[in-house]
Amino acid sequence: MSDDRKTIDQDVADSTVQVIHTVLRLDPEGGGPSVTVPALCQHLKKERPGWSVEITTDPQTVRALGEGRSPHLLHDHGQWRAVNHASALASRRRGVPRIVSPRGMLSPWARNSKRWKKWLGWQLYARRDLAETVVIHATSELELRELREFGVKQPVAVIPNGVEPFDPLAGAATKPANPYVLFLSRIHEKKGVLELLDVWRDVVRDDWELVLAGPDEQGLLARCALPKSARYVGMVGGASKTRLLQEASLFVLPTYSENFGVVVAESLMAGVPAITTHGAPWECLVEQRCGWWIDMTPSRLRDTLQTAMAIPPAELYEMGQRGSRLVRERFSWPEIARKMASVYEWILGGGAPPDCVDV
Repeated sequence: MSDDRKTIDQDVADSTVQVIHTVLRLDPEGGGPSVTVPALCQHLKKERPGWSVEITTDPQTVRALGEGRSPHLLHDHGQWRAVNHASALASRRRGVPRIVSPRGMLSPWARNSKRWKKWLGWQLYARRDLAETVVIHATSELELRELREFGVKQPVAVIPNGVEPFDPLAGAATKPANPYVLFLSRIHEKKGVLELLDVWRDVVRDDWELVLAGPDEQGLLARCALPKSARYVGMVGGASKTRLLQEASLFVLPTYSENFGVVVAESLMAGVPAITTHGAPWECLVEQRCGWWIDMTPSRLRDTLQTAMAIPPAELYEMGQRGSRLVRERFSWPEIARKMASVYEWILGGGAPPDCVDV
């Protein structure tokens, strides 16, 4: 065993491990990772109180690593961006092991978006950056399959995102008198929002409303007329977001590609049945009878919305309760932090891989 390995093993035993997380954005408009990465760091600190767990979005800060003692581990979230490449360079120069959570950025849909720019990035730096990663983190079995099909050979830790717990409303009678279908996500072509608006024109009913919420940084909705009984409420967060979720009768995310889809989990936590597509890893919606998992076609989306909106409120409420139980059982942050900590300890200390690791 090398002196460096002995030092690392002793540090793991002494609970002095330092981990630095890198991610593109932390503002609410940054999508799922801007929520889940800070939450993961917070719960890692609770799971391993003696550890130092930091997070940065600044490539310059990452490049400066090594002025003083290096961290034991780098955990990089995303792909293609300057902060991701800076993390790879720091790992290479300082000999620090690096784990990467692609966060969907290596999915077929993501690779085909801005394809030539990513091809160039792959040739110049991203191929080597990924090849030198010791472990890849996938948030679902779907993402694991996509990574293996892409050619990833490293061990892959399959650990989902977590969801902070909050309570559904107390009963079907506590929902608003006028039910609504909620779309809560970035307003982006990838999320199927334009297809949803087209379909809504066919399924619209006087007693139902479509509510769209989330950042529209591209001004997508400003370039199209909203159909009858549809409204855009902008970016929501905190208590307003929780209430919007709790009071919805249905949730819909007709996405083309998600590595996880934390908003689906949040809707279920709120006790709201969810409709999403095979582009997201939510087949358990059907297995647990708490939603619909469908092909991403206008006709299938139209039929599913019509079917779901015809279900009596009491039955929708029971579906939502099953979904809430599912999320509490499978996506608890303390359990997810424990699994991630075990992966870190395996990287640093060796031994048998944790059960969540596909080798």
